[in-house]
Amino acid sequence: MKHAPGPVLAGTLVLSLALQPAFAGRAVVGPRGGAAVEGPRGRAAVVAPRGGVAYGGHRYVRPGWNSTVIHGYARPFAAYPGWRYYGTDGLAPALAGFSSLAFLSAGVLVGSYAAQQKTVYVYVVNEDDVQKEYQVDSAGNIVSTRVVPPQ
Repeated sequence: MKHAPGPVLAGTLVLSLALQPAFAGRAVVGPRGGAAVEGPRGRAAVVAPRGGVAYGGHRYVRPGWNSTVIHGYARPFAAYPGWRYYGTDGLAPALAGFSSLAFLSAGVLVGSYAAQQKTVYVYVVNEDDVQKEYQVDSAGNIVSTRVVPPQ
């Protein structure tokens, strides 16, 4: 394995530990495209070459949703202030500096909205075969988590 000094790109995972000096860590890219990132507190996230992320003893993969299902899931958020629909895979650039959120890169970024002078990003990720919604603010804090019924 070779060490990557800067940003690591593996599939849809983009991690740039250089963005936030306080979050310095290290990144490694394997010969088949897998990647591993270690944060400053020893927490690590691993990306398999075929997608999915292993982090904190859990396996995260993208839910098997098509664009129609994602649009339907996003509909109730339309009333939130400043709601923006994305419906994309991967980690939002504003969150790329937080290694503790690397597992969200395996999910779907449904959209974002404004709350208390921060942007809150809404993700849906399949965690150990259970679909969960994560709402994460632009400071890297997980605001809420809930189980999503099968769509």
